[in-house]
Amino acid sequence: YVSAILAGPTYISRSTIDNQSIGKHFIFFDGIQIGAHLGQTKKFSANIELLHYSNGRVFYPNPGITMPLILSIGYIF
Repeated sequence: YVSAILAGPTYISRSTIDNQSIGKHFIFFDGIQIGAHLGQTKKFSANIELLHYSNGRVFYPNPGITMPLILSIGYIF
């Protein structure tokens, strides 16, 4: 499967991420995810995702934060 989130409004509890100010508590979230359900019964899942947070230049500063690739492995019950 493939999924994408574009400009999802997000509220974060702190206006800094990794000691970097991102402006305000209201930001936008973008992400793309590629994954699969595995096994005969499709009970296992694995996916890779890339995430980006930004305030969309609504507030100053707007450095944007991109998370490196995230690998998730799960079991569906």
